[in-house]
Amino acid sequence: MLSRIFLIIFCTILPVQVFGQQIVQQQQEQLISIFEDLRPILAHIVSAKDKIVIDVGKIQGVKKGDLFSVYIKNGELISHGKKLGFKKNFVGVLEVISTDQNRSTCRLISSRGPIKRGAEVERFTGLRATIVPKIPFAYPQVAILSKELKEQLWSLKWINSDSLPDDPDDIHDIGRFGLDLLFLVSKDGISVFSAPKRLLRFYAMDLSNMSRDNGAKLSVSQRLRKIDFKLIGALETDAKQVVVTDCDKNGLIEVYALIGDSLYVQEYGSSQLSYSIQVGEPYTELHSLSLWCKGAILAINVLEESVALHSKILKLSPDGIKNLVDDVNLWFRFAPHETGEAMDLIGQEFVNDQPLQYGRLYVLGVGPNGLIYQRNILCPKEFRLNKGFFFKKYYLFEDSKGNWIIQTLTGKVKSIDPYGREQGFRPVFNLSVPYNNSPDHDSIIIPLYSAENDMTQLYILSLGDGEVRPFSDPVEGKIIGLDALKQKIYLSVTRKDKGTFLFVGQRQKTVPNKYH
Repeated sequence: MLSRIFLIIFCTILPVQVFGQQIVQQQQEQLISIFEDLRPILAHIVSAKDKIVIDVGKIQGVKKGDLFSVYIKNGELISHGKKLGFKKNFVGVLEVISTDQNRSTCRLISSRGPIKRGAEVERFTGLRATIVPKIPFAYPQVAILSKELKEQLWSLKWINSDSLPDDPDDIHDIGRFGLDLLFLVSKDGISVFSAPKRLLRFYAMDLSNMSRDNGAKLSVSQRLRKIDFKLIGALETDAKQVVVTDCDKNGLIEVYALIGDSLYVQEYGSSQLSYSIQVGEPYTELHSLSLWCKGAILAINVLEESVALHSKILKLSPDGIKNLVDDVNLWFRFAPHETGEAMDLIGQEFVNDQPLQYGRLYVLGVGPNGLIYQRNILCPKEFRLNKGFFFKKYYLFEDSKGNWIIQTLTGKVKSIDPYGREQGFRPVFNLSVPYNNSPDHDSIIIPLYSAENDMTQLYILSLGDGEVRPFSDPVEGKIIGLDALKQKIYLSVTRKDKGTFLFVGQRQKTVPNKYH
């Protein structure tokens, strides 16, 4: 049963529509086609005898000519004494020669070892690629278009093109330059070549308006910076909270789900491991989870009949779970230190809906024998750690009048409520994600939820000027988790009487890890 906590459906990411005003509708549609045609698709080899067959086809978006990297297991991955899965080695590349509805026949075009049934394959992943302009574009325009391609097609391994001949016509075999794919940008469109130099795709579009003579630019400031989420996992039971992380930085994401009085853990990779930890009594409810990867420390807030608080601090170790602190009447959350280089355990005296006479947070350390008091800091009177978000010097919360507030330690107050009220959306500040990403330094992704239509939507807040703008389209369900890892953002929601669902979306730039 535990091995089926989350059922991975697929791990494909439909890239974001991000274009400047100067690109016409035809260009938009073709760029979307590029991102869709070359997105990753995970599959497996189901036959490797007379011909190589993989278990995805036309329904999944596979086309003739698509390239799949092949991986095999090589050694076990062990963490905390637990077997998480297997290391994966790249062993070859397949080219699709024909497709059926749910199957595709491939030929082997390169190999570093035997190709066997059951091997994992992934479309347009890990392949070496570069972008070459064929006409004299003005540098800023080519740079922006190249940046769009590299950000959206993040699964490719992008190579600098400086070693290539100045004239693209002099390139007769891209394999000689260590490339698997070549993107050639001309005034008529974008051509994609595979080795040696075979035309894989051509996307016709008029790019002459980007030439040096025209000087038209893609406006970075006007680009729509949205994320498009795709479903990757489902759970039949309603969870209270889901946290996705990669503490070992081994590429295998770890999913923590609070369900009833237990914490369920599952690792995703070439194999799956699931287990559960009972951390509460049958009459208690696990309310929220925060974790610190470096110390392998879990902070779990447990409510008894939604009133009494019994927070716990646990440590993961190869010998199992060690209970460091139990039954403390503080609400806990790990938060980035003011310098952004470390983590602090933040605690606040638990209050339900009663007003505080004063605001105070405790900064704590975790030692082998329990908590270590470090200092306390003042906070806004109406700030609640279980409902608000504390990030460096900023407090985000909803005041008693329903206003959405951002306040600094110096007392500067700013309303951040330009969106969503008419549609019944309310901010879920305690699940916000820091977003440090040029040109949006010191920004935060804030989830909004509408109970009326059971929808979640992400917005991004610039802490400098207080500007708020949409960051995703609405997703059905109530948000219970939001995490940022490397090139992906994970969104977890529950749907009424339907269970829990895990989505993954591609973001455009680097976002630091999320700590609740």
